[in-house]
Amino acid sequence: VQRKIHGAPVINDKEELVGVISLTDVAANLLDPSGKKRTVKSLMSLRVFTIDQAATLISAAREFKKRGVSRLIVTYNDTVAGILSASDLIDPFLERLGGYSESY
Repeated sequence: VQRKIHGAPVINDKEELVGVISLTDVAANLLDPSGKKRTVKSLMSLRVFTIDQAATLISAAREFKKRGVSRLIVTYNDTVAGILSASDLIDPFLERLGGYSESY
């Protein structure tokens, strides 16, 4: 949370993308009254959408809207390179529209 990381790709032993886990997924488990230990596999979402790192921010925005998700896994040569959240797009769009301020 301090580093503003709210989700992460999940990679298996073969370096393959198999899911995505969010802070919400983890928090929901922490509030589970059963106290049962859970695994990343049991919490992660298998619904994963990717975008190439060369894609434009407009393309990313369209993917967020089309897919109804708030995170896209960024790839380079079919390898996970990072994660992009919908909130990551806010500053560039505000800058473009002339409404950006560091005081936000």
